[in-house]
Amino acid sequence: MVLKNISFKRNCFMKKEHDVRKHNSLINLRTKHKYNVNELKFICKQISMIRPDYKNFEDEVIHIQDLGFSSKEIGNYKYIRKFFEDLYSKSFYIPGTNRLCGWFSSLEYKDGYIYYSMDEKLIPFLLDVQNNFTQYHVSNVLKLRSSYSIRIYELLKQLEDKGNRTFTIENLRSLLDISDSYKNADIKRLIDKTKKDLKENTDLSFTYEFIKQGRSFNSIRFKIFKNKKIEEIDTTRVYGNIAKVDESKKSIFKFSQALHKKQGKK
Repeated sequence: MVLKNISFKRNCFMKKEHDVRKHNSLINLRTKHKYNVNELKFICKQISMIRPDYKNFEDEVIHIQDLGFSSKEIGNYKYIRKFFEDLYSKSFYIPGTNRLCGWFSSLEYKDGYIYYSMDEKLIPFLLDVQNNFTQYHVSNVLKLRSSYSIRIYELLKQLEDKGNRTFTIENLRSLLDISDSYKNADIKRLIDKTKKDLKENTDLSFTYEFIKQGRSFNSIRFKIFKNKKIEEIDTTRVYGNIAKVDESKKSIFKFSQALHKKQGKK
């Protein structure tokens, strides 16, 4: 299998190299599954590797060291295998429909390389999206320390131009999958950690305040600011790896539509 060499077009509507571009319905997506930080990093990284001229999703390959995982995680085969099994099992409803899909139609791993294809049902939400989308450089999320940080970053990036965004507490709980056991004080600590994380690692920073309705706190208002220029990670290696996929390496494990069907029977 040979991966195509793409000549990049440049205009204000085209997705740039290494950018994550998602339709906003995916940014605001609520699912029954909770994603951990490495799962979200992996999804974002793969979206950033969609070439600007793609008309369909291509078979891709990436080295696991380019995902921002810890060295301990990278060296743990059992962790990596379970990571892919868990991620592949997390289906969700396509926005505006009753159709279930996953992020990937296949995932394979061997000798430090990941071979994958994204689910074609997501083409309208990730390929050549010209309006109602959020876009950012992938380096903004690869260094973040928690799934909450990644989700809050995307939700604030969506309204960066407006400069503020307000969520009811219940809405934010749903979007971030925050446990019902968390009280307002717990949510404040969570947001404080995220605030520090974004300030240190992304192109955004924010302040926030809890807003009362009557005697109780009802919502949280975020004010969004541009952060100092963050040095972008070196992604040359990632794109340098995308040339030819050695078919002989594709033998450790493969998760395909059969796994979705199997899980659907449980």
